[in-house]
Amino acid sequence: MPPSGEPVASVPPMPESFAAATAVTPSPGVPGRFDVHIPPSWSTPGGVHGGMLVAAGLRAAREATDRPELAMRLAHAVFLAPPSNDLFFDVVSLRQGKRSAHVRVTGTCGQQDHAAIDLTVVFTADGESPAWLDARHPDVPSPEQLPSESGFGVPAHGGPIPPPPLFDHLDVRSVIGMVPWAEGWTPDQPARHVRWNRYLETPRCPDGSIDPLGLLPFADLPGPAVWVKGRPGEMPMFFLSLDLSISFLEPVPEEWVLTDIRARWVGSGHVYAETDLWSGGRLVATSTQTMLRRIVP
Repeated sequence: MPPSGEPVASVPPMPESFAAATAVTPSPGVPGRFDVHIPPSWSTPGGVHGGMLVAAGLRAAREATDRPELAMRLAHAVFLAPPSNDLFFDVVSLRQGKRSAHVRVTGTCGQQDHAAIDLTVVFTADGESPAWLDARHPDVPSPEQLPSESGFGVPAHGGPIPPPPLFDHLDVRSVIGMVPWAEGWTPDQPARHVRWNRYLETPRCPDGSIDPLGLLPFADLPGPAVWVKGRPGEMPMFFLSLDLSISFLEPVPEEWVLTDIRARWVGSGHVYAETDLWSGGRLVATSTQTMLRRIVP
């Protein structure tokens, strides 16, 4: 709600907005099926960004469940194959309880007709309970005190690799964990990268609140936490996500989201990373993922 208490009128999303890029449309004649087109302007060098794919699948789950009294609490995605920009999602209700709903979403590439993602989503109702937080907000400057950058820890349009189209929609500002090609990089840093993120056009729900689905692309950008441990001659290095899990803890109060990314383990050609997502001093979500390490010439 805005400060006046009046609801915000629903405004059609701009063509290049996050809401438009992840919008889903019911498929005619197929109950529980939704079509989506994720524009290439939201891609990464590897193609469709995993966070965008998960966000679109969760939007389909939310549309199909249609229980506004429930909040999306957690989701676990397994990436099955590289997706195309055009997909359809099939949503199946696994269980509908008084205060919860469990659904499954499978995403299939439209033209190739092969499975791309398998999602499990849980919705629950709020309840009375004690409240505490055993996590500390990183001690960092505000985003207004930092310069905008390309998303790779360097000034916009700098660095050895061009920023992918996804970053054209974001304002990102690194705080902790400089990558090897950034000024001030030092060897043997902790495998940690802390960065402020926001959309140039903040995604919002019909009631005017910030859409938590917008957290997904921020959660699925763990690369710099691994890069800080590398050496300039080892770069560039990219990753293929095998899965992505996220728990939604609280509503997102502000457009700026601080991601605290830690690469907990690297070995056997794999990476395991965890990300805390903060907004307005609140821990709004946490995510984990396992990835395959890829060297790109």
